[in-house]
Amino acid sequence: MARENRPEQTGTATGSGGKPIVVGVDRSATSIAALRYAVALGDALDLPVDVISAWEWPSIFAGGFLPPSEWSPEPEARRTLDDALHTAFGSARPARVRPRTVHSLPAKALVALSATAHTVVLGRRGRGGFSGLTMGSVTAAVAAHSVCPVVIVPAV
Repeated sequence: MARENRPEQTGTATGSGGKPIVVGVDRSATSIAALRYAVALGDALDLPVDVISAWEWPSIFAGGFLPPSEWSPEPEARRTLDDALHTAFGSARPARVRPRTVHSLPAKALVALSATAHTVVLGRRGRGGFSGLTMGSVTAAVAAHSVCPVVIVPAV
């Protein structure tokens, strides 16, 4: 069989510097669809996929109220990652997936990560309570301020 004239595949995509696909998850159906899309894109481009669940202290603690010393929202963010990965892939988690929790507001975290990402992938709407909106606030903010291309996966 004749070999095509193209660069050798070495585990990272040529031309992209091996930058990751970044996908935000929040347990919504559209974020699960975005996760599946991000992994398919990572497979096609031979790139890692950073799966992000951002967390922040509830605003009640900003006024000087302190949370119980043994409580943190980070374990919930980890559960969000685990639940999203299990829902999307069952026990067959793709090897290219790198789950991460980030201590930040979701839009702020994803925009910051876009500086070193190949692409950011998001669901069209998240878990917010405004069902009449065509796009969620995090998705709109990331689409407006991202440094890299953004793929918005429609509702499922």
